[in-house]
Amino acid sequence: MCGNNGWADAAGKRNALHDLREVRALGKLDKDLLIGQLVSRKHYEAVVRLGKLVDGVLAE
Repeated sequence: MCGNNGWADAAGKRNALHDLREVRALGKLDKDLLIGQLVSRKHYEAVVRLGKLVDGVLAE
């Protein structure tokens, strides 16, 4: 699930937002579950970036 650069560049962020919106449309976007999965894999910097992206999508 962790992008090749933790969603740090424009293309990675764009693709992540697209995927997050699709998951939200299915009613399955759970920030805590997603962040927990990444933390368990030790992708800490990516977790922070993804958390911000999820917050943005949930606030739309």
